[in-house]
Amino acid sequence: MKADHLTEPDPVLEQQRLLTPHGMAHWAGTGPAGKCCKSCVHWGYWYTGWSRKRNDEVSRRKSSCCEIFYRRTGVHGGTLPAGTPACKYFE
Repeated sequence: MKADHLTEPDPVLEQQRLLTPHGMAHWAGTGPAGKCCKSCVHWGYWYTGWSRKRNDEVSRRKSSCCEIFYRRTGVHGGTLPAGTPACKYFE
């Protein structure tokens, strides 16, 4: 059932929204054509975390998460599928 008083969303933005997994720094598909997250220097990063077992700081690696998202939010985002179309922060 379509509500006549609602506007249709921008189809390009809607497609980008659908392609963008949680934890990505910007809309999927806004980066260089044909590039994907796996080939970006920001896909996977090291960070310092606390080990309860050792009661000490340890370096850990997030292997398929976006470093830009982490730096901007302070939160580790979700795992990004390797083939996700690159965003505007692609390097």
